[in-house]
Amino acid sequence: QQSAIASTKDELTKHRSTLQDHGKALEYYQGLRVDLATWMGALRELDSMVSLAEEVQRRWEVDVTWKKMERFFEWGEDCTSVLEKQGLLESKFTCADDSEADQTPQVDEFGRVVSSKAAMARMKRLDRRQKMQSQRLRNVDNVTISSCIN
Repeated sequence: QQSAIASTKDELTKHRSTLQDHGKALEYYQGLRVDLATWMGALRELDSMVSLAEEVQRRWEVDVTWKKMERFFEWGEDCTSVLEKQGLLESKFTCADDSEADQTPQVDEFGRVVSSKAAMARMKRLDRRQKMQSQRLRNVDNVTISSCIN
C-alpha cells in the first residue's frame, strides 16, 4: 500500500507539473491571440484609411493632369496670340466650327465678356512668365558677380 501511495504521489507531481506547463503555454498563446486580434483591428482600420488615401491620391493625380493639360492649351493659345499680334502667324486652326464674328459674345454671371477675361488671364500669365524670366536672369547675374568677386 505504501508503494501505491508513493507511485500515486509521483504521478500527481508529474501531472501537476505537466498541467502547470500547459497552463503557461495556454496563457502565452492567449496573449498572442489578444495581440493578434488587436493587430487585425488596427490593420482593418488602416485598410480603410489606405483606401481613402489612395482615392485622394487618384483625385489629385486627375486634378494635376487636368491642370497640366489646361496649361498646355493655354500655352499654345498664348503663343498663337503673341505670334498673331506680331504678324508672324500665317494661318490659324481653331477647334470652333463657326467663326467667332458670327457668334454673340459669351458673358459670365457678372456680364463680363468671357473672351476678354481669357485675354486678361493670358496677359497675367505673360507677366508672370516675364517676372520669372527676369528673376532667373537676376539670379544668374548675382551668381556671376559673386563668382567674379571671389
